[in-house]
Amino acid sequence: MTDDPDLVVANDLARTYGRGPTAVVAVHGASCRIRAGQQIALVGPSGSGKSTLLHLLAGIDTPTSGVIRWPGLGGFPARLPAGSVGLVFQGPSLLPDLDIAENVAFPLVLSGQPGSSARAAALATLDQLELGDLAAKVPGEISGGQAQRVAVARALVARPRLILADEPTGQLDHASAATVIALLISQARELNAGLLVTTHDPLVADQLETQWQMVDGRPTVGADAVAR
Repeated sequence: MTDDPDLVVANDLARTYGRGPTAVVAVHGASCRIRAGQQIALVGPSGSGKSTLLHLLAGIDTPTSGVIRWPGLGGFPARLPAGSVGLVFQGPSLLPDLDIAENVAFPLVLSGQPGSSARAAALATLDQLELGDLAAKVPGEISGGQAQRVAVARALVARPRLILADEPTGQLDHASAATVIALLISQARELNAGLLVTTHDPLVADQLETQWQMVDGRPTVGADAVAR
C-alpha cells in the first residue's frame, strides 16, 4: 500500500453503446483506482474495452452506470484547465496547419495562457525531450515516430498529474515504440504522475510496473488497486 493520493477512482463502471439486441457492452463492472506515481499497462485484445475504460477515466466519455471520481485532480477533468490530464492517442493527433511548437503549446493556449508564454513552455518541453530541432517544422515534415514523441510532449507540457496513453505505439516500429514508452515512463516518474498505457503488445506492457488485464469488460487488478 502507498500513501500517494488517488488521482481517479472508479466504482462498478459500465458503458453500453446502443439499446436493445444491438447494444454493445464495452465496459461492465469495472472498479479500479490510479494513484500518483503508479505506472500501469492495461492489456487485452482489440475490442476488450481498454480504450473505452481509458476514455471514462479521462472524463471524455460518460459511464452508463457506476461512479467515477478524480479526488487527486480536484474535480471533473472537463472542468479543469486543459492539460490537467495528459492524453496520448494511437493515431495522428497533431494539427497539420500548426508548427510543432504551436501543437505542443495548444493545451496551454486553450487554458487561457498567453501565446508567448505558452510557446516558451512548449519550446522548453521540446528541448527537454530532445525534440527542439523540430519546433519550426509542421507535422507533414516529420516521421511517425517523431510525431508520436511530439504528442507525448503536448500531453506533458502542462505537467499533468495523470497521463493516459491509448495504444500510443500501435502504429510504430519497435525502435520508435521503445523510445515513446521510455519517454512516457521517465516523464511520469519525474512528475510523480499516474500513468496508464493501453496496449496489446507484451513488449510494451512489460516495461511498466503493473499490468491490468481486461477480461469481460473489466480490468483484473491487484487488491490494493481496486476501488472501494
